[in-house]
Amino acid sequence: MLRPALAALMMSALFSVPVIASAQDAAVKPDMSCKTGPVTHEYGGTSWLVYSCSDGQSLVFITAPGNPAMPFYFVSYPKDGQFQLSGEGTGSKTVTDAAYAQLSQMTSAERESILAETKAVPAAPPSN
Repeated sequence: MLRPALAALMMSALFSVPVIASAQDAAVKPDMSCKTGPVTHEYGGTSWLVYSCSDGQSLVFITAPGNPAMPFYFVSYPKDGQFQLSGEGTGSKTVTDAAYAQLSQMTSAERESILAETKAVPAAPPSN
């Protein structure tokens, strides 16, 4: 019963992800929106929904339905000229470790390709 509630909470949090920054950067960086996409990719042998963020660089990876890592998400974001990867959730550690291992090796070309894929997804109509 807790898993669906946690998954719903993660989805609501996805659409307004605070920029991860130092305290002195916090005053100048607004919250990001991460709702461009999704596209589905496989990492660590399981499916993940991938969204890109309004900064044009960050990516959010959310467990797709049926993924034993559910509920879990990763955020890949730029910091000090490198991309950082962090994640949170309560799904299978074995599955999330395998996905983390693959995501942490993502190249710049792979990142750019995924960003382009998410941008090619038609925007969802506004909900009433």
